[in-house]
Amino acid sequence: MSTAPGEGPGPKDPNQPSGPERAEDEVPTSTPSPLAPEQPTAGEPSRPAAERTQDARGLYGVIVVLAGLGVTLVAFGLSLLAFDKAGSVSAALSPITGVIGTIVGAYFGVQVGSSGKAESDAARTKAEEDAKRLAAVAPSGPAMSVLQRQPVTR
Repeated sequence: MSTAPGEGPGPKDPNQPSGPERAEDEVPTSTPSPLAPEQPTAGEPSRPAAERTQDARGLYGVIVVLAGLGVTLVAFGLSLLAFDKAGSVSAALSPITGVIGTIVGAYFGVQVGSSGKAESDAARTKAEEDAKRLAAVAPSGPAMSVLQRQPVTR
């Protein structure tokens, strides 16, 4: 009984590739499930857009707070140079701090509101996808009666 070169216990042909380079040794790859989430390619970022947006909001929040603090400190320094009495300094700073506090508070209020909307939109989208998947496997008789708003009879 003879064996072909590269097979069996005999010496292998040095010109024949060994290991996974050979076509017959390659492991077939499976196709991904259509319901599985897509993996990012080399050119795409690995984080979802919502997460990147949340990071940008945090950065802008820090910038808004630091800008408000900077303007308040500059106004405080200028009012110390311009006025001798504490009451005058306080009177000069109160409109400035009131406006800055309102702007910063409004900024963070809008951010919290938009964050809540984004979360509710994501939950709605997931619920719609789940409903579509369930409808795809549901028997047609009861499904049609539900769509026509008729009670389901068994």
